[in-house]
Parts: sequence; C-alpha cells; structure tokens
Amino acid sequence: VDMFSVGCLICAMYNKGQTPLADCAGNSTIYQRAVSEIKSSACVAACPKSLQDVLLLLLSVNPASRPDAKTFLCSTYFNDVMFKALRYVENLLEKDNSSKTQFFKALYQLLPKFDLKLLFNRILDPLLMELRNKILV
Repeated sequence: VDMFSVGCLICAMYNKGQTPLADCAGNSTIYQRAVSEIKSSACVAACPKSLQDVLLLLLSVNPASRPDAKTFLCSTYFNDVMFKALRYVENLLEKDNSSKTQFFKALYQLLPKFDLKLLFNRILDPLLMELRNKILV
C-alpha cells in the first residue's frame, strides 16, 4: 500500500479535495518545495489534532519513516470512542445480548455526536435490525 498516497487522500478529505501537492502542475521544482514544506502545510493543520502526528509520518519524504497500514490503523485517531462505536455496530450480529445492552446504553449518549449521514448510512440499519431481537426490546 502506498502510504504517502493514503496521507494525501486524508488531506484531501479534510480540505475540500485539495492535497499538499495540488498546485504543482507537473513542475518538479514546485513539487520538491511542496514536499519539503508539508509539515507546515495548512492542509495538515485542517485535519483533526489526533490525526496530525500520524499524518505527518504518512507524508514523510523518507518512505522508511512512513507507518505501514497496520500501524496506521493502530494510531490514536482510530482509538477514538466514536470509531470504536462504529466498529461495534458493524459487528453487532456477532455480539452477545449482554454486551449489546451495555453498548446501547452508552450509544445513546454518543448518537448526537455522529454526523447525520453516518448515522443514516452506517448505524441506523443495524440498530433497526436489533429491534427484531425480542430479548433486547
């Protein structure tokens, strides 16, 4: 996996499609300058604080300094309670009723923090499926 490209993609997601290298227009001199200035780039600053450290590693000039995909996914950004809740919902069918009950009590407080699009596309359907579980209802 090209982790530098993953870093550029993350920048684009948080910067309305713009990457730190967007304005190079095929000019190698501008490209080299842009790569050397990534650490001070407004592109990185627009990303969440919990993502910035690992993002700077992804955008490192030295490929050996970049984390691999597994290390990236273990970064603090992905250990956020919102990500953990989303992962739990994605694996809801595999969970036992006791842990689901505990999760639903905590999820109630998290729901207002989720983006509406994410709620409707990723969370609502699995929750509606659980309404069929007479033990939990």
